[in-house]
Amino acid sequence: MSERKQLTRSVRWIWALGDAGFAAITMISLNYFAPFLTDYAKFSLPMVAFILAMCNGIDTIAAPFAGIFIEKIHLPWGKYRSWLLVGGFLVFVFNILQYTRISANEQIAAVVVILGSAVGRTMWNVTFTADTGMIPILAGDNQSDYNFLMARRQMWQYVGRLLFSLSGVPLIGLFTGLINAYWAIFLVAVIFSLLMVIGWWVEFGVSKGYEKSESETGGAGKKTTKWADMAKVLKTGPLWILILTATLRDIGMFTMTSFLFYYFRYVWNNIGAFGIYMTVSSIVSTVATMFFAKPLLDKLGAKKMWLVSAVFAIVVFLLTRFVAWNAYFFIGAYGLCQLVFWSSAMAVHPMLFTDVAVYAEWKTGIEARGFILGLGNINTKAGVFISGFVLSGTLMAIKFVPDVEQTAEGISALNSAFCLIPAGIYLVHILVTAFCYRLTPARIEEMKAEIAERKTH
Repeated sequence: MSERKQLTRSVRWIWALGDAGFAAITMISLNYFAPFLTDYAKFSLPMVAFILAMCNGIDTIAAPFAGIFIEKIHLPWGKYRSWLLVGGFLVFVFNILQYTRISANEQIAAVVVILGSAVGRTMWNVTFTADTGMIPILAGDNQSDYNFLMARRQMWQYVGRLLFSLSGVPLIGLFTGLINAYWAIFLVAVIFSLLMVIGWWVEFGVSKGYEKSESETGGAGKKTTKWADMAKVLKTGPLWILILTATLRDIGMFTMTSFLFYYFRYVWNNIGAFGIYMTVSSIVSTVATMFFAKPLLDKLGAKKMWLVSAVFAIVVFLLTRFVAWNAYFFIGAYGLCQLVFWSSAMAVHPMLFTDVAVYAEWKTGIEARGFILGLGNINTKAGVFISGFVLSGTLMAIKFVPDVEQTAEGISALNSAFCLIPAGIYLVHILVTAFCYRLTPARIEEMKAEIAERKTH
């Protein structure tokens, strides 16, 4: 058995650089895609609704197929590493088509936007999944290196969000003054898309020699996972328990995020503090993942990190609801929660899905890590989708009226909704994780040893 190539300095510091651009592009999509369609590309409102529904629907449907692309499509530079080169380029080309209106004919222009979104988002799901799948290959059996790379990956995602919050809006303002708002958003999308693809190409370069290419395996890389085998993997119990508990966590997180604007504006009447929160959150998250994530993962392990961070989040929400009606208390308390546990725990998600892939291989004899990591995108899409219904349903239930001074009862209802709904969701997430998800680090190591022993016979 050949000795594993040790992590180089460049891998340790640069790995997941592409995730910074990915995070920035996600921020552009969340904050500017809809306004671009209505205010600058001048699509009609019914067409905007159709475009958004198609883009979000295709993204949700395509997310689970990211792993299938990795398992079924053969590329010459390795099963996962190849997508950093090919997928990154396709993301760049098609993603920027979302921020265009190429024709005065609304239907033709809409088809181009939807096509760009469909291919671009599918490819970024594939490349993002491949980026995650490379980490066990880079780290090998070294758990400390594995924890380090997972933490580094999460750090670069927060760096990307911080980079966009500090430079994205000023760049849009600069280009608007020089040209116009339409081209300003397009050019900013091009800049950050280019940063993303360059980052993934850099990862492709620094990871040379870790994953064997087709020429090094004598053509063994052509082997793909059969459809029947993937169907067997889908019967793995811990996989669906993990998808459920991860979805609950994301529903809680996105529900909290969707309520933030209403909370700062109407409960605290301090919309200026919302900007402070966004900046503090980005900085704290970057610092946390840079310095605290790896030591915490080494000490607690993935599952305990998830549980402890959720407990801390519940404590902050309950304190905010029953003790403090102050925006800066929430910023400080939640910032501390992010610094100590929350931001670092975000690195846990792909680790647990990788563990489930080990279990599936041990149980079925089928290696399908790419497929399982692709299924790990379901919870995020479902979390965004369901949290939208939670927000709109809650606002209707409390008879919320926008753009007016809220009554004491209305403020109390908003406060309760913001604090207690996410807290309740996190509590269910804790119970499912603690009592239903039974895989432990020790058992996973035993399974890895059994799998390795099988392969030697």
